[in-house]
Amino acid sequence: MEINVCYKSASCNRNPQSLDWGFNNLVCYAACNAVLIYDPEANGGTGNIICTLVNHKSKVNCVRWIYRGGEPENALLSTSADKTVTLWKGQGTSFRPASVLVGHTGAVTTADCIYLSHNTEGSPVIVVTAGADSTIRSWSLLPGNEPKCTQVISLKHGFALDVRLTYFPGTTVPVFAYGGDDMMVYLYARNPAGEFCKCHVFQGHEDWVRGVDFLTYENENLLLASCGQDGLVRVWKVSATTPNSNSKLEAGLENEVKVKESLLTIHTEEEAKCFSVTLETVLAGHDNWVYSVRWYPRAVQGSGTYGLLSASIDKTLILWEPDELSELWIDKVRLGEVGGNSLGFYGAVLSPDGGTILGHGFQGAFHAWKLQNAGNEHEASSWQPTVAMGGHFDEVRDLAWEPKGAYLLSCSKDQTTRLHAPWVTKGGTSWKEVARPQVHGYDLSCLAVIDSLHYVSGAEEKVLRAFEGTQNFVDNFNRVCNVDLTACQKSKELAEGASVPSLGLSNKAVFKKDLIKESGDNEEKHPKDQYPEFYFVSVDLTEPPTEENLLQNTLWTEEQKLYGHGYELFAVAAAHNGTLLASACKASTQQHAAVFLWDTATWKLIGKLAFHNLTITQMAFSPDDNYLLTVSRDRSWCVYQRTASENTFQSIGHSEKTNAIHQRIIWSCSWSHDSAYFATASRDKKVVVCGKRSPDETRPSNSLGPFESKLNLDTEDSATAVDFAPCLTTTNSYLIAVGLDNGNIFLYRWDTSSCVVTAKLQAAHAHHLTVKRLKFSPRIDLANEDEVCARKRFHLASCGDDHLVCVYRISE
Repeated sequence: MEINVCYKSASCNRNPQSLDWGFNNLVCYAACNAVLIYDPEANGGTGNIICTLVNHKSKVNCVRWIYRGGEPENALLSTSADKTVTLWKGQGTSFRPASVLVGHTGAVTTADCIYLSHNTEGSPVIVVTAGADSTIRSWSLLPGNEPKCTQVISLKHGFALDVRLTYFPGTTVPVFAYGGDDMMVYLYARNPAGEFCKCHVFQGHEDWVRGVDFLTYENENLLLASCGQDGLVRVWKVSATTPNSNSKLEAGLENEVKVKESLLTIHTEEEAKCFSVTLETVLAGHDNWVYSVRWYPRAVQGSGTYGLLSASIDKTLILWEPDELSELWIDKVRLGEVGGNSLGFYGAVLSPDGGTILGHGFQGAFHAWKLQNAGNEHEASSWQPTVAMGGHFDEVRDLAWEPKGAYLLSCSKDQTTRLHAPWVTKGGTSWKEVARPQVHGYDLSCLAVIDSLHYVSGAEEKVLRAFEGTQNFVDNFNRVCNVDLTACQKSKELAEGASVPSLGLSNKAVFKKDLIKESGDNEEKHPKDQYPEFYFVSVDLTEPPTEENLLQNTLWTEEQKLYGHGYELFAVAAAHNGTLLASACKASTQQHAAVFLWDTATWKLIGKLAFHNLTITQMAFSPDDNYLLTVSRDRSWCVYQRTASENTFQSIGHSEKTNAIHQRIIWSCSWSHDSAYFATASRDKKVVVCGKRSPDETRPSNSLGPFESKLNLDTEDSATAVDFAPCLTTTNSYLIAVGLDNGNIFLYRWDTSSCVVTAKLQAAHAHHLTVKRLKFSPRIDLANEDEVCARKRFHLASCGDDHLVCVYRISE
């Protein structure tokens, strides 16, 4: 079988240094415990995550490409809360951990790296790291040798919040600067003995210094930018000088007002060189903490332009440039958000050509702007929002396909439900997040799709919520994904959109008449009535929405609340014909572990099924909707069969202590496409497939009823997710996907006589933490329709604790 990764999505970690864009035109960013490599030119220019780098055991805090003098980078650095630093080498979609730096006794928060011989590949590498253990460490990496810690600088009880490495202009002397929590910026230069010594302290900030960055220009000048929690950006200039020139200048200009200048001396192997340090400018334009500063890429500087990009928690990014006439620094461009429920920016980077800005925010979301050239010489160029990658920023707990496979829904601990679908363009298709139907106030735990425009979700609350798609979503989905969903409308009129009240959790419907009333009401209002009743704006999209539109303009309306459960919701399942809904909550008694059955036409409770004694972890209706399977923390499963009275079920078989194969919690279950078999996955490292006995077999007098074990699979780790493919393979075998606690995914080909592993997906392609759910798309494609026996192509979706949602294309 051939397996290709169609789609991966995850947001950026909540750290200022967790995003970088190299001259290889690849974006690297930290996502949970991994580093993701994003190629903005993949899939015909629509962008895609092409590589997942996994080596850390805890959250990644910082990622940096290793600069090669403007050449495409082939190495990067990552630091983690697991107290290690990993140096990755490779290119394209293949990177490997070349070295692991071990020595810090706390989380490593930031790092930087340079080649010793002026960015020449193959030369020794210097790495400077800073951690929560209040130390800065320098490392030497010689090709073919183990990394060596050459120096430990103790900060006593202080912390280095950002560190950057470069060379003193006109020399081969490495120098690093770091911003501290003592409001200072420190400069350390490497002496001929190979140790870094403090050579200057920059004062002026009035709060923690969160970011620093270097720029060398005109070969003899070095600019150092710093930003802090005081909301200011400061730029210092370090220039080569001679000791005598400074005293002569002061003698001739005794009455002149001039900026204070300091001198520092750097010792090279040949001579001592003198440098002057002056404050170039103080940039005040942000209203809150400034987390990041980045100089324009050197490719842009080659054109004679240099400037600075700053990112702040006040929801703005500012491009600063010195004015050619006055030489004063001005805010040339100001980008960001107005309103909404986002919480500002943690960092931002520019593309190698300076034509795209990519920022990441407090909730891990990406924001991208592209420079659009003016149509004629009388118009100015402008920065326009553009499509960026995205994803969940916390554990993804459940997912479900639309009945025909048109889109995929996922819900997460980050309190959002996201809708992923293939974006159809002239260059092909590319999966993107195209809607965010629910932005909740509780951590979401489960969801079930009823039909193309209706789904139900459960969160860490006692209420189930049913949602209906909006007309604006249907129209945009048709344009972006080339799929018409209007045939699935239940109501005569869909709401145009939805909006969440300021003090509520429910998505309220917004109709066209409301939009007309809001836009046409120009009467003078009382101050308390001047705020809009809703923030939804009907937008016509031809490409996936930006983060601002996802948050505000792609919500679905909340159709119904379902009450009755005594504790937080944990599992929900919908019948394939969309008429029934089953739900279950957290429980420690049989009373609370009962399954609630709901009629989706009236949203009324029509029955309760009591058997389990502890929380039901997952439920599944059989494809023919005649059976309902439940699995539980009490290590048992139970099968209910639909009775003659249509919407009532009764138990026909279950496992118990005397005949149970599983010895630990059962996490997941699934039915085969023909409703003949079901599979259960357990923490005891077993996957069991059960089916009905042959009619001529004598039925034993036990609780299993008509079912018996047909297959017993042992897995390498706890089995946490399982799913059957929607049809038989071309060899008339069942295809079973199994997800494990270690993040691996196995594909098994099974018939009644044999079971073989056909594929194994490991961390680089699957997940690096627990796989929470696996779901095959109901849609089946034929790889070669002209063949007599056409090969089938399946799509498998997975989600996990590593914040990832993945879609795989499996071809026979």
